[in-house]
Amino acid sequence: MRIAIVGAGITGLATAWMLDGTGHEVVLFEENAIAGGHAHTLTVRRGGVDVQVDTAFSNLTSATHPVFKGLLARLKIGCERSLATFALCSRVDRRNLMVVPSTRPAHLASALRPSILQRLVAFGRAIDIAVPLEVNGDWTMPVRDYLAQLPTAFASRVMHPLLAAILGTSREEAMNFSARAAMKFLVCPRIEGTHLSLEALRVDGGASAYVNTLLESLRTVTVRLGSEIKAIRKDAGRFLLLGREGEQHAFDQVVIAAPAYKAQKLLSSLPDTESLCRLLRRIEYYETAIAVHADHAYMPEPRGAWSYVNMSVDDRGECEKTFWCGMREGVGVFRSWVTLGSSVPQDLYAMYRYFHPRMTPEYYRVQARLAALDSGSGGLWLAGSYLEDVDTHESGLRSAMKVVSRLHPESSNLRALQRFA
Repeated sequence: MRIAIVGAGITGLATAWMLDGTGHEVVLFEENAIAGGHAHTLTVRRGGVDVQVDTAFSNLTSATHPVFKGLLARLKIGCERSLATFALCSRVDRRNLMVVPSTRPAHLASALRPSILQRLVAFGRAIDIAVPLEVNGDWTMPVRDYLAQLPTAFASRVMHPLLAAILGTSREEAMNFSARAAMKFLVCPRIEGTHLSLEALRVDGGASAYVNTLLESLRTVTVRLGSEIKAIRKDAGRFLLLGREGEQHAFDQVVIAAPAYKAQKLLSSLPDTESLCRLLRRIEYYETAIAVHADHAYMPEPRGAWSYVNMSVDDRGECEKTFWCGMREGVGVFRSWVTLGSSVPQDLYAMYRYFHPRMTPEYYRVQARLAALDSGSGGLWLAGSYLEDVDTHESGLRSAMKVVSRLHPESSNLRALQRFA
């Protein structure tokens, strides 16, 4: 068969990799000049050392990314394990409100203040309250109802801004997200037996390393970067993919490995897809702005209190996060969400913008409806992280596996990943 894959993020790349060498004629189309989607690594030179900064996807955990870890192992790419210390601090006085500490003396001292210790205990209880949402598979409770179960002052001062920072959105918008989605990266490690120590795994060489390795490993798949598909049509039982310059490509099967808003635009030119397009249009997206910089003003005081993840509450009560990307090297290189800020950091290296689905209870109702459809009917497949669980690399990879398990279940790469699912 001739199989087209539209989109070279984690889902499209993984689909191509699993179909590579299976005897099918596979072509992977990507509108951008580089593959990877949200997986992109920028190398910053600071203090005489190179710091690799993953601009969107960066960290994973054993609890939330078991199949993706299996993919890395299959590609012979290692991970560096560290303790994901984090802190909630005030941008007004740059002092910590809560700290999940490391063993560094100065960092540990900042967590031993009685007020912070009390909040740390309350934080552990807040995670415990959210555990049943994950265990019972409940996406329907919004953040506002979850916060109502917590002590009012703690919910308002700590958990509400913290969840807004995790989600990368405003406090008001965060209220409408699914509480299970918002709490997943805190709850899943707890279920697996850890407590407040959160594991952070970083891909050796940065996220771009796995993207490049996947591309280099493809033997029979044709990769066309900078090749945008504008529309899909049906002609004589085959799919015609129309390119930017009007060129046409004929295929027997098409896998749309793109976000929902792009998928519905491609589907809109095909007959009998209106009900599917209506479902996809119900998935809303929001934009985030991310700055890579060396501005110490985005970090708490003193420097000994710096954590790997630093969530800062501004004078409006809005909260965004900053990753200390140069933590291992001991240099001040940071990655900050600046979507809500009125200014950008000083000493700026680069700015990036990404789109994410609003993971509200409505989002999960649509996800369930899409899962009930017969994807692949007539040779047209949907794949992407929006179809599985929360919007992560793990979800995109699992979605790709579902497609390949029907297109070519004998794929050796597919079978290798199924051991981790």
